[in-house]
Amino acid sequence: MKTGTPNEGTIDRHVGERVRHRRVSLEMSQETLGKHLGITFQQVQKMEKGVNRIGAGRLHLIGLILKAPVTFFYEGLARVNGNIDAEARADLDAASAFLGRRAGQKMVGQLNGMPTPVQGAVMRLIEAINEQMK
Repeated sequence: MKTGTPNEGTIDRHVGERVRHRRVSLEMSQETLGKHLGITFQQVQKMEKGVNRIGAGRLHLIGLILKAPVTFFYEGLARVNGNIDAEARADLDAASAFLGRRAGQKMVGQLNGMPTPVQGAVMRLIEAINEQMK
């Protein structure tokens, strides 16, 4: 791999997905994030897909804009022999697909507006329903 080339499918993709996750949870458009960063929404799309690598300075700025510490964008990065663990990748893909749908965005927006104890109660309810469906 060339130096400076995005490592699509691994760390760059994971960080991009976390940027998208946070942006969507704040109900912010790619266009709005792009304006804050001084780039086009197409460039934001490429960052979120892991096609364009996000530099340290830009990731710091994204964290400020999205009100998240830089470490947030690396959370859940399970590593096995330098690659993202297959189970972690499947979880990230499922979460990304869910957040890509309008219902997922709406649910996250609603949860985001609730106090933390209520969020926990909703999560336990969802887990209980899921358990009953097995």
